[in-house]
Amino acid sequence: MVIKPKEFFKSKRSWSIMKDRILGWYLIPYLTKVSKLKKMVVVVDGFAGKGLYKDGSEGSPIIICKTIEKLRNKGVKAVAILVESNRECFNELKKNIKKYEDSKIAFPEFGSFNDLVPTIIEETEGLPVFFYIDPFGIKSLEFEKLERIFEKVKRYSTEVLINFNYKAFRRVAEVCPELTKKVMNGIWYREILKNKSLSDNQKEEMILEKYKDLYRKYFNFLGSCPVMYKDEQNAKYHLIFATSHFDGLRLMNNKMGDVYRDFYNKGRLFDAIPPGKRRDLKLLERDILDLIKEFGTINKEHIKKIIMPKLFMRYKESDYNKLISKLIKEEKIYSETGRSRINGLELISLTKFPKESEK
Repeated sequence: MVIKPKEFFKSKRSWSIMKDRILGWYLIPYLTKVSKLKKMVVVVDGFAGKGLYKDGSEGSPIIICKTIEKLRNKGVKAVAILVESNRECFNELKKNIKKYEDSKIAFPEFGSFNDLVPTIIEETEGLPVFFYIDPFGIKSLEFEKLERIFEKVKRYSTEVLINFNYKAFRRVAEVCPELTKKVMNGIWYREILKNKSLSDNQKEEMILEKYKDLYRKYFNFLGSCPVMYKDEQNAKYHLIFATSHFDGLRLMNNKMGDVYRDFYNKGRLFDAIPPGKRRDLKLLERDILDLIKEFGTINKEHIKKIIMPKLFMRYKESDYNKLISKLIKEEKIYSETGRSRINGLELISLTKFPKESEK
């Protein structure tokens, strides 16, 4: 069943709770860190909706504004641009964020996100911007139009959290191939969909990864989190996070993983997470050892920058730290200083480092 935008705001569904928890948590460290650039930080909610659900639950606009209000007391300078194209929803949004608009935290804009992007980019010239792009379906995700945002990355700090709805993509691919072509920046996906040797889940994984490749032209680090139906194995959609700063990926890796695992296992006696998403430390150990073997010598920070994007959300940063210390204690690897507790830049190797007297 396809839920219409206005009907969506009757009550907050489980997948929206999961998504908003990720957004609300990340904005705190993001705004705190980026504000050190001594510039106004702008958070853009491209598909804001009403801001509140009928059951009283807070939507993304309220979550964003409350976070900014809270951090203002700590010296963080930030504002929110809230875009909504449905007139009825926009009118409700204006009512629900009035206190934030009055205090110059929120700036609501009526209109299409795609149409307003050039104006937003012009108005935020020289400022760090976080784009939250959470549309209904895929109609508003034409890649050529998103690239106007991504081009900003080359000049200023820009991060994106975007909802990619694979199920909507499949529906549109059948009835409106020209739109799908614009969203996917080509027809490369058609061969995957036609491949009868692949399962539906395999097709979804392959298309998601290749779609993320389009972003890698602009961003150094990407990760994605499946946002699930509570009682099903399938993802309702995927939240894609794109940044050029490893600290952003590090934070989002930890939080998305925590929210995902908590959402999936809450109220269940046994681990319900699909096997391919579980924290198997033996597999992580193998990947770390293979990487050290490939490089000869490498530091812990470099290991995380290579493996974390590939295994995004599966392991917490503490897993990497504890496992590397364990491997040093077991003498499967060696640190430059001989200590098992090392900083991120200290070299490690599969063989012992020569002592000063032996150099």
